[in-house]
Amino acid sequence: MDAIKVLLVDDHLLVRAGIKNILEQASDIKVIAEASNGQEAITAVKLQQPDIVLLDIQMPIMDGIDTCKQLKMIWPGIKILMLTVYEEELYALRLMDAGALGYITKRADIDEFHKAVRFVSKGVMYLSDQCKDQIIYQLLQKKGKTDILGALSDREIQVFYLIVQGKKIKDIANDLSLSVKTVENHRYHILQKLNLERTVDLVAFAHRNDLIR
Repeated sequence: MDAIKVLLVDDHLLVRAGIKNILEQASDIKVIAEASNGQEAITAVKLQQPDIVLLDIQMPIMDGIDTCKQLKMIWPGIKILMLTVYEEELYALRLMDAGALGYITKRADIDEFHKAVRFVSKGVMYLSDQCKDQIIYQLLQKKGKTDILGALSDREIQVFYLIVQGKKIKDIANDLSLSVKTVENHRYHILQKLNLERTVDLVAFAHRNDLIR
């Protein structure tokens, strides 16, 4: 049986090296190409025609969600497995809406990485073990939390979760490859859209609506 051909997309070289090592411990999985941002990913898909794209969310130039949307627009049948540090089910729903077939966190163990790649390569949805039950519930209900932050953009969702998890603006800017001013602007718009005044109100809002653990 031919190995599952994977395009690995992450802006950190060491992270890619680590994930590649994990994936290729399975004889039926092969990383055939790598990319460090969304634009490179689109080019790599065209040239390499992978079976699956393992795509990180946090990248410069074009982030994972925008890249996912672009890939699905160009190649509707492409199979995408999102790789992220986020475990919140609402964020996972955003990835599903963008066209991803699977969602796995960077805290997953080796066996789960292999399982996720195999599932998605067959066109089967894979949800990370860390938040599978909550995601399934929300997918079935299509209401509740998905409406609470519905006014926020995908980037604002990213900034929202990092803020309520206690990250400083400077660190968020570094994580998302944005300027401090841009992150401050996102924070301002998030507060405006949620009718809140201060960051402390944002954290309270998140806990009140069970948006973080």
